[in-house]
Amino acid sequence: MIREYIKSNKGASLVMVMFYMMILIMLGTTIMALGLSNFKMKLMDEDVKTSLYIAESGLEEAHAIIELEVKNAIDYGNYIVEDNWEKKVDEDYYTYLDTLENTKIDKVKLEEKMEDWFEDAYKEYLTTEIVGKPFDKMTIEEINNGEAPGNYDKELIDKILNASYMYDLTLDVPILEIDKFSGDIFHMKVISTYTPSEGLEKKVSQRFSIKLANKNENYKMPESYFVQYDTNQYNLQELGASGFTDNAITAMGDIIFNQSSKVSIKGNLHANGKNHGILINNGTIEVNKDNYELINNKVSTAKDIRIDGDNINTNFNTNIFCDSLVISEDSNNSKLNIGSVVGSSTDKYRLFTKDDLELNGMTSHINIYGSYYGFSDGSELITEHDSSSAIVINSMDLGEVGGSSLTITGEESKEYKFDDNTTLSDGILIYGTTSIDNLYDENKLNKRSYQTGESVSIIGNYISYTDLVKEYLDDKDNYSYNPYYYFYNDVENLELFFADSYNGEELKVFNSSGKSKTSIIKEVSNNSTGLLTVNGVTLGVDKILHTTGVYVSGGVINNKFQDSYSIERSKISDEYDVMTADGSISLTNEPPNIVNEIYEDEEGNIGLAYINVENTNPITIDNSKPSTITIPSDKEIYGIIISKGDINIKGTIKEFKGVIATQGDIYFEGSGDKHIIYNKEVELIVAKETLNFEDDSNEFETYKNYSDLIELHGWKIEK
Repeated sequence: MIREYIKSNKGASLVMVMFYMMILIMLGTTIMALGLSNFKMKLMDEDVKTSLYIAESGLEEAHAIIELEVKNAIDYGNYIVEDNWEKKVDEDYYTYLDTLENTKIDKVKLEEKMEDWFEDAYKEYLTTEIVGKPFDKMTIEEINNGEAPGNYDKELIDKILNASYMYDLTLDVPILEIDKFSGDIFHMKVISTYTPSEGLEKKVSQRFSIKLANKNENYKMPESYFVQYDTNQYNLQELGASGFTDNAITAMGDIIFNQSSKVSIKGNLHANGKNHGILINNGTIEVNKDNYELINNKVSTAKDIRIDGDNINTNFNTNIFCDSLVISEDSNNSKLNIGSVVGSSTDKYRLFTKDDLELNGMTSHINIYGSYYGFSDGSELITEHDSSSAIVINSMDLGEVGGSSLTITGEESKEYKFDDNTTLSDGILIYGTTSIDNLYDENKLNKRSYQTGESVSIIGNYISYTDLVKEYLDDKDNYSYNPYYYFYNDVENLELFFADSYNGEELKVFNSSGKSKTSIIKEVSNNSTGLLTVNGVTLGVDKILHTTGVYVSGGVINNKFQDSYSIERSKISDEYDVMTADGSISLTNEPPNIVNEIYEDEEGNIGLAYINVENTNPITIDNSKPSTITIPSDKEIYGIIISKGDINIKGTIKEFKGVIATQGDIYFEGSGDKHIIYNKEVELIVAKETLNFEDDSNEFETYKNYSDLIELHGWKIEK
């Protein structure tokens, strides 16, 4: 019986069913638990995002407060400018009396004072409590009558701290790291914290930098506007430019190099000359290094090219046209090279002077690897000697070991053709002679000068013409001497007797058939030993075309009078007049307003257009503000710079390709190297984003947005 029961299978299925049911229940319970957990995480994530958005809304509202207050600060600044003008505040600063005792306004100083008024008021409005906020909604009378809202006069920081934030009144918005215009920027860090009754606290921060507004800019916060992209194209042809387009640099005034660094220019330079012409006070100057090809390869000015400083290196691989080329007596260890000591004739160039070539500095050197033409013969001379070309050397260390020197090779130079297609001769041509100036009669009533017989004159050699050395003349008793006086001061003087006649006839500079001032110095040199300075000068003797007086070269005094070059001299004079003629800054299609645009193209190069023919305000080009044109120091720039006022080039210029021209002066300043390459084909296409508004006449006006004065940076989730 018992055996039969054990062998029975009844109830086995029920056990299996219950087992599977238990497994299903466990799985279901697990799935429900996971789903509930995921749901709770989603709710938490939404709470976190909501808290973050609410916290961020505090920053947005703070931004809106800042933008509104910037607008009000500009309004306040403009009000103060107008009010101070009407009240004649600081009038003594910007007014002066003319010769008729009439009060006149100095517009430059008035503009400076208005800038100061505006900037001070703008900063004051944002940083202090002032009765009179905001001006766009109330008049002064209304404010003074107590009709202003409760916090109208609070400063910007208080307005942010005490604001009723619209989205959530529980927001905590402290401000840290406040810098109230220690420079021209108001810095602050705003932190917005939202702490819900249930959930996680979120904290975000944003740094705001409020820039100083410009009173001359037109700002507006429009309710509605549209963005328009204006495209302007600038090139010399479209501008109708003339008078300067063949030059890399053109100045109607002077070009002055004051920089301590190197300036490299590939292209022509021209200065009309106001006071100096081209003045080099410092640094290293390279013009047309590597023989930059141009139609008229030249540096030109009707005034002087003057080196006036220590340790200056100037290298001109170009033809030079100037009145005089001078290394001044205040210069030490300075050098001027024209052409290259190595290379072919295409590396040799020419110097043309209407007046003199002068070497006056100590341990200084002039090297002309090519030709020299001093083409004025003195026929235009009236009372001074500035129309008689000669070489003048006043360096006291001339001929000493390591001392100053002058070299002119006269060798074959880069071909130069006149308009009639004739070719200019290579060599050395000096048509004038030097004069000894600052001489007077005994009573110092009449100034006198003594014309010597030297086309190359060295300091001290004037003694050849005085009675102090007449024993060295072959027939000394036939010369007559007249007194000249050199005054050390108003009383003390040096009496000198200069030879004026021979056998009763006036001594000429040159006389091919008889005695002359030229023959005097040759006789003194030949008959004396070491009396005259003859070393330190090297001329290509076989390259001398003509000298009216004597020259010095290689320790010898000689002369070479060849009047057959008079026709070529006339052509040279005419060519000089053309090359040094006053340039002009002419634009037949002037832009309606001052153009000052700088942008970066797709290749990373910087495009620059500055065109100002409206006023003579000076401009500055530098790598940092404040400057009229701020350029990067590490990028190539192409552009057009045309100004009515002076141009000060201060910053480092990696490479500028284009044209620079001004009706004023051009100054090179600063310590950064500057590389300028001529390119008159430069074209700039400026696409500018503007805000436009429609007025009653359906025309458009362009404004700057107040938000342009507010920079945002450093957004961060603090918690």
